[in-house]
Amino acid sequence: MLRMYQRLLPRLHSVGPRGHSIISTLTLVLLAMLTTRDAAAVTIGAGYPQLNGGMTPLWLISEAKIDRQYGLDLKPVYIPGGARLTQTIVSGDVDIAITGGAAVNAMLSGADIIYVGMPVPTYAFSLYARSDIKEVPDLRGKVLGVITKGASSDHASIALLRQYKMSQGKDVKVLYFSRQQDALAALDKGIVSAAIHSAPTTLMARRLGYKELVNIGSLKLPYPFAGIAVRRSLIRQNPDVVKVPYVTEEAIRAALSVTDHPKAATADPRDFFDNRFLKEMESTGFVKELYRLR
Repeated sequence: MLRMYQRLLPRLHSVGPRGHSIISTLTLVLLAMLTTRDAAAVTIGAGYPQLNGGMTPLWLISEAKIDRQYGLDLKPVYIPGGARLTQTIVSGDVDIAITGGAAVNAMLSGADIIYVGMPVPTYAFSLYARSDIKEVPDLRGKVLGVITKGASSDHASIALLRQYKMSQGKDVKVLYFSRQQDALAALDKGIVSAAIHSAPTTLMARRLGYKELVNIGSLKLPYPFAGIAVRRSLIRQNPDVVKVPYVTEEAIRAALSVTDHPKAATADPRDFFDNRFLKEMESTGFVKELYRLR
């Protein structure tokens, strides 16, 4: 396994710290999955819920053919909405899901999945609003656009409103969309007064003349925005699966605090992730060497 890490390091040199996290995690997880399959190239489905910048490293693995050098054929699969993507990983239609807090709801309901990495541990969203909205409290009585009830965008709106002692339903109406583009179109037509967006939709919003009201990511609120989820059966069958970086109790606890699932209040955050593989990888010196190359 150590030799595999050493071969992988040069290919991670130029992708940046966030790219390091996602690419190294995904590649190593996929390599471990290969150990129980034939030596021939294996096709692996990696689902993602939104067309945003956080998914760039996933696309890069396939485009740069990093996967092919290890007998893998990574297929990024766009499945709009975190809730729908979570259903897809649970059913086994994809092998890995790059997903946010929607996976927490599924686990609370007994889904056999678990986080094995968390490259982006905070909300990577911004709030864009029409010209009459000067600050968040101006949204009282207005309509806010978010993506998928119970998923990351929805949770980001709940967390943001809490900062101003506001809440969905009571203070702000919420309209749900399946795609970022749809929420932006609704903002432009005046159907919503503001919307939660992530890059690159934020660039499109700026081109239409809208300004960023709040960069939610700058608040540094803990949250599994880009958690890497797999079925628990996978790591039971493949104990050599490794991951980067650590999943934190704080991020999971924060996700539990913004979900309306009835079991959330009594759930133990430690039941949603397993960090033992990262500890094994750190013992090889791989992590230290990886960040030396940044």
